[in-house]
Amino acid sequence: MTRDELYHAVGWDQALWGSALAELLRALAGSVPTSAHALELGAGDGGLSLCAVQTFGCRTLCSDRENPKHKVLAHHPHLLGNPLLTFAALNGLSLDLPDKSQDLVLFKSMLGALSSWEHQGKCMQEIWRVLKPGGRLCFLENARASQVHQWARRRWRRWGTTWRYVSLHEMHALLSIFRTYDLKATGYLTAFAPTERLKRLVWAAERPCMWAIPRRSRYLLYGLAVK
Repeated sequence: MTRDELYHAVGWDQALWGSALAELLRALAGSVPTSAHALELGAGDGGLSLCAVQTFGCRTLCSDRENPKHKVLAHHPHLLGNPLLTFAALNGLSLDLPDKSQDLVLFKSMLGALSSWEHQGKCMQEIWRVLKPGGRLCFLENARASQVHQWARRRWRRWGTTWRYVSLHEMHALLSIFRTYDLKATGYLTAFAPTERLKRLVWAAERPCMWAIPRRSRYLLYGLAVK
């Protein structure tokens, strides 16, 4: 996928999240055959489903709590009629799918919407259940990050008091049910830039210095897990 396609797929904070997504897609290269079954949870505009279809050419089920078909096709009209893409309304706490039926599960900024630690754990258990042995989870998630990030969200984000951001430590705990996993954290100042243009400039400046920011204070968690 091109850089612009990756930016379109992530939708917001495009330079930071787009670079993380590109890294994940490279890591998945060669492990997702065209015969694979992929599932996107909490799809929203369906950006990760777009990646699965265009990058891996595999059959992909794009899902959200309400069927996202109209929203996805409005955002990605070129996907209309694509035989690899289907849509469904699925509850992440009780997936209406058979055990061991998916080769790849993807989500982006979904866990926080579940609003409780118990629900977040239940969702991860459901993901583990529907994955085949050796199947992979690919994720990008907003982290709790620093005290400054937490204050700013409460102050300026209408969802800042209801969204349950996971900490780095909690994400390790959620992923511990998998056989192996690779969890990464990135981004700090980019979160505070008000426009996409400024976010790109800030990310370009802070990226080489990310080693100096404690991992627990970074606001994007991303990685791969293998069942």
